[in-house]
Amino acid sequence: MKLNLIIAGLALTLATSSASALTLDDAAAAIEAANKSGSGWTTTKSLMKKAEKALKKNDNDKAEKYLKEIMLHTSMSLKQAEAAKTAGPNF
Repeated sequence: MKLNLIIAGLALTLATSSASALTLDDAAAAIEAANKSGSGWTTTKSLMKKAEKALKKNDNDKAEKYLKEIMLHTSMSLKQAEAAKTAGPNF
């Protein structure tokens, strides 16, 4: 499980730092990785719908904005899942 999260995190890092445009497939893979971690965020589904709608209207700038936001949310949800593993009371 931890290896899956590391691989997913690396993929997300590479996707968000590359100069090439993000695709719906990249976003869908990131959402799937976040959901598998057990800490997927519900905001990503609505952002995906907005990105798809923007692409249908050929508004690439708006779609890119939504796709970047999806990548950010999935990255944060993976970090949240990792932190939840060690969460507990501090005495």
